[in-house]
Amino acid sequence: EKAKLEVANATMSELDEYVERMYDEDTANRIHGASMILQLASEAGNLEELLENDAMMNTLSRTVKEDYKKSVELATTIMKVFMSLSTFSQFHSSLHGYQVGSNAMQIVKWELERFTARAREMSLLEQIAEAQERGEDFDPRKGKKRGEPVDLSHERSKTKKLQRKQFKLLFVCLHVMINLSEDEKVERKMAKRGLVEDLTNVLGTLQSSNADLLILTATFLKKLSITRENKDDMLKFGAVTHLVHYLGCSNATLRKVVMSVLFNLSFDPAAREQMLELSLIPKLVEHLQDKQFRAGALRLLYHLSVDDKCKSMFTYTDVIPYVMRMLIEFPSNHVAKELAALAINLSLTQRNCLLMVQGNNFRALVDRAVKRKDPLLLKVVRNLARWTLSMQEELPDRLPSATRGGAGGAEGAECEEGAEGKAAEAPSATEMARQELAEANRKGVRDPGYKHRRLWENHVQELVRLMRSAESPAVMVEAMGTLACLTPSDLPKGTSFADVLLEHDLVEFLHKHLLPGFSEDDVLLEVVLLIGQFSLCAAAARLLANSPLIKLVYDLLHEKHDDAEIVLQVLFTFHRLLRHADTGHSLLYETQMAKDVCDLLEHRNGVVRVMADTVLDQIVD
Repeated sequence: EKAKLEVANATMSELDEYVERMYDEDTANRIHGASMILQLASEAGNLEELLENDAMMNTLSRTVKEDYKKSVELATTIMKVFMSLSTFSQFHSSLHGYQVGSNAMQIVKWELERFTARAREMSLLEQIAEAQERGEDFDPRKGKKRGEPVDLSHERSKTKKLQRKQFKLLFVCLHVMINLSEDEKVERKMAKRGLVEDLTNVLGTLQSSNADLLILTATFLKKLSITRENKDDMLKFGAVTHLVHYLGCSNATLRKVVMSVLFNLSFDPAAREQMLELSLIPKLVEHLQDKQFRAGALRLLYHLSVDDKCKSMFTYTDVIPYVMRMLIEFPSNHVAKELAALAINLSLTQRNCLLMVQGNNFRALVDRAVKRKDPLLLKVVRNLARWTLSMQEELPDRLPSATRGGAGGAEGAECEEGAEGKAAEAPSATEMARQELAEANRKGVRDPGYKHRRLWENHVQELVRLMRSAESPAVMVEAMGTLACLTPSDLPKGTSFADVLLEHDLVEFLHKHLLPGFSEDDVLLEVVLLIGQFSLCAAAARLLANSPLIKLVYDLLHEKHDDAEIVLQVLFTFHRLLRHADTGHSLLYETQMAKDVCDLLEHRNGVVRVMADTVLDQIVD
């Protein structure tokens, strides 16, 4: 009672007396002296004076360095004093001089070792106790303890008591270390001494039920995970395994911090691979149902969906129906970027697209995207249009994969020279497909093998209206891109591309955007794609031939000669226009297309050269 009273009445005038007690041989008196100093350090106004007392600081530093193995309580009390001082950045340089950070790291390593040793000892004691119950002579202990009965209840109580003290000491030491690591140089020094391994061991080896210690450890890992070297160490020592484990805990704060660490690590492909092996996706899907974890789970799912290998894994979870519901019911005018980005990635695989268009989800998605004019949501719609186009390309005697961009598609314009040989195979298949499709269009035949032909028929008109009225270039690009993926089989029954052109006066609209300097390159590219897609219809091709569009598209070859993607799409549009007599005549006799295409045989891009050669073969034929 007297000691408690003295602690409660600690004053700065008696500081020297408290320091003297630190030299006492009695551990209890030393703990009492440290407690008095700690009581003084709890007042912020005393900290500067305490730090300036060199005798006190040296005594505390020496004591904790020499006696941390002897008394957990004494080490904890002294480190609490240093924790109070480390709260203020201006004191850090002085604390470094007293080796506070080094001592803290040494204590952490020792306590981890002691914890592991005690765990092995408890395992051995359990084996001995079981042997004694069976009457067997098994006791590898040496000395007087050999043969003594094992009281497991007492030993477990003793272990829990020790662990509580260890967790408290570890928490204080880590708190000091995280404060001092504000200096990047100090952080690097700690990392070189195995800090990441120690923190990983705190998560894994201790399996602590002390939530505060786990939260602090995860927070420290989050801070460290932004540098490559520390990230590599976390993967090396298995931090991902322990972090994923704690996603199933009941502490909400801990789960949030763990998600943040995993998010930082998920920028690395190797880390994403580990997360997939640990079945992280189903765990994140469960967290989507809780608002406080939804944003973090979406960010992580987005990163995981970047890998093609991972995209298909989403098919076997409940994430797609849940994402679709969130897209459709999102409260704000535009959906959150993380949610939209995840949906965009998911819509790049066929199985996911099939799930996304089931039921009324697809119609509600398109209606929201058009009504809210959300460019990211429209990008999802565009990906779904690419999917339905690919479904038609896979049908026998129908559109091959070259539909979107001649020899290799729009993306192929960025291929290296080595892609030339592979791309060169596309023209003959493309030519045959165009003949089949053109013949079907002339006869008004809708492909009976295309299972999704009714999917788009209620949305074509609203997409066209959105394209014409869009004030945002991003919205216009996505609307154009979606329409450029549709074929005659996607139009309403009895409607052709010619009808769409006439009803919405699209010739004038496209003409305006092809005028030099009127539109950005991304809009120009979509205009060219759209004209090429309209050219599938013979009646629409005749409308194009009687307009200035053909000449304007031809002029792009000169204006955008250095843009390989635009040049490639212009050539592919020529390839389609040459299939019809009216548009082919306009190209051949009203422009110098043949000469310009010959010049493109020497273009720096291999895919452009292949497409130019295909067009020349078509001209000769």
